[in-house]
Amino acid sequence: DQHQISTIMSNTSWYRSVYWNMRGNKEYTKAGYEAAAVRFKPAEVDVDCTDRHVLITGGNKGLGLSTALSLARKGAVLHLVCRNMVDAKAARSKMITETGNDKVHLYHLDMSRPRDVMQFCGEFVTQQTQLHVLINNAGAMVHDRVLDDDGLEYNFTVNTLGTHLMTVGLMPLLLKSEDSRVINVSSAGMLQVRLDPKDLMFENMVPFSGNLAYSQTKRQQVVLTLCYAQMYAKVHFSSMHPGWADTLAVRTSLPEFYEMYKDKLRTPDQGADTIVWLAISRRAKTYNSGLFFQDREAVPTHLPLAWTKNTMNEEKIFLENLQAIVTRLQQPREEALSEVMQNGESNGVEHEEQVQREEVVVEQQQEGEQEDEQSDHKKEEDHKEEQADPKEQQRDHKEEEAHKDEEEHKDEQADHKEEQRDHKEEEAHKDEEEHKDEQADHK
Repeated sequence: DQHQISTIMSNTSWYRSVYWNMRGNKEYTKAGYEAAAVRFKPAEVDVDCTDRHVLITGGNKGLGLSTALSLARKGAVLHLVCRNMVDAKAARSKMITETGNDKVHLYHLDMSRPRDVMQFCGEFVTQQTQLHVLINNAGAMVHDRVLDDDGLEYNFTVNTLGTHLMTVGLMPLLLKSEDSRVINVSSAGMLQVRLDPKDLMFENMVPFSGNLAYSQTKRQQVVLTLCYAQMYAKVHFSSMHPGWADTLAVRTSLPEFYEMYKDKLRTPDQGADTIVWLAISRRAKTYNSGLFFQDREAVPTHLPLAWTKNTMNEEKIFLENLQAIVTRLQQPREEALSEVMQNGESNGVEHEEQVQREEVVVEQQQEGEQEDEQSDHKKEEDHKEEQADPKEQQRDHKEEEAHKDEEEHKDEQADHKEEQRDHKEEEAHKDEEEHKDEQADHK
């Protein structure tokens, strides 16, 4: 029943958290990377990337910057999509200075603005002739539930919707480029959650948790990666977990986590290693498309016995809901908002009707309960009366017996008095006769 399921899920959530932390301390830290790196083969990333076009979102900081630097050293043509152009220009100067590669192109784009993302993809596809690698690296973790003008939640918009729009929007270039690849930078945080295919805006997450919202969007990225692999056979798709890396995003979004693990965190280069490996190595292509990677190896997308596996139908529902959002964004904002309002009103009417139906059912139940109570009360009164009748009869019988005894006692007393009176009269008469006899004798 629901209580048992809730209990099981609660227990598995606790189990997932404990198991995840144990694994994290062993595998996701700097020590975990160093242990895994023993089996790495340097030749796998010793690749000439000249004329290979690579687009990286969030390529001006953290893992994105480390990835861009590594690929710049190998001669790649870089297209860096950045929100902060001051940091982006500084990153470009750093790359040119350190690598001597000046084929670094900057694009100003805020991934939290989906209409702008769609416009950017359209323009990029028109202006460019090829794209070999797309690295969806940009991410966000905000701890307040923030909605944009289209009613879209911030974490979802950047992490899930942004990844989807970039992937689908740039697909025309990827499909016509040789050895094309898409790498989605996810997180092992997704191992702690199960895909929720319906509540994409986290309306039902009360209280709202930025950590859980982030983990859910990272689970969505992994699901999308596998779906893309089934949809686009010509492109090789991968998702990956960089481990626990020391980046500005971690310091600002997870300050307590950072303080606890700061001495154990990986360097940005260590976190970016598998991204680079997936983007350029031949061995990465020997794996099936759509898999999830950690430290240059494909790993499971679920913890053992964690109850996080979703059904194919849930994936279908998730994709349908995601596509519905994309379709709405393709309309002018006024029409889209009007449609949202209509859907909201429709949902509100349906909700109100449902509430009314539930109220009727409740009233009927209450009336039935009242009738039952009245019936039970009547039965109880009848039972009391039935119990009272024998008692009344017993009481009447006792009174009758007492009255009878009293009458008999009175009769006995009267008879006794009568006997006493007769006896006195007889004694008196006897005394009188004896007195007369004495007088006669005396005379």
